[in-house]
Amino acid sequence: MRSVLNLRNAPLLSRDCRGMIQKVCLRILAMQTGLEKARIAFVDTKRLEDGAAVRGAILVTDSESKPVEFRCTNAVRPTSLQRVLYGGVLDQHLLVELISLPLLRAVSHKVSLIVIRDPLLLEVRHKVDTVVALIRSQAESAGSTDTGQIDDALLHSEGGTFEPLVLTVNKEYTSDASVARPLLELIAKRCNPLEPFERLQLALEQVHQHKRD
Repeated sequence: MRSVLNLRNAPLLSRDCRGMIQKVCLRILAMQTGLEKARIAFVDTKRLEDGAAVRGAILVTDSESKPVEFRCTNAVRPTSLQRVLYGGVLDQHLLVELISLPLLRAVSHKVSLIVIRDPLLLEVRHKVDTVVALIRSQAESAGSTDTGQIDDALLHSEGGTFEPLVLTVNKEYTSDASVARPLLELIAKRCNPLEPFERLQLALEQVHQHKRD
């Protein structure tokens, strides 16, 4: 025997229930609106002159990955003495202290998320209050030896336009994944979240060539 819910006979919601539902709906709407208005910073570096020089850049975009602000550093050329003195921590010092942090401090827009693709830049999280998310393909992530905290769920494109991506956060800030994921999923609805890094690489190459000319 089938049971049928007769909506006509269903009791009306109390005023308190209606008010609670309205508050939840408003909260969801505010969250969605906040995501739409979020600014995302993509930070990347490029080695030039056969590795003798390094430049970095930051591209701030809206949730549709449209550019809002762009900045880049001058070429950093560590001396042979600096290479000896810093040894194995030279790259981290260059990429975090001399490139990424100055770029993040220079942008005029307040960003909700910093997206990177170099595991060394996860160390930036210790210096900033903003969530830092590392995204890579599954192949890149599988071959990596970094110690970040990998989020279990992959980032997928709705139409299968790009390969699933792995989200990683600093292991001391594991809750960052819950903040980063909604923003990255919003971007993924429109484009590959890795695509802005291609723009940064091309921009850095053009800037460096222009400076040399």
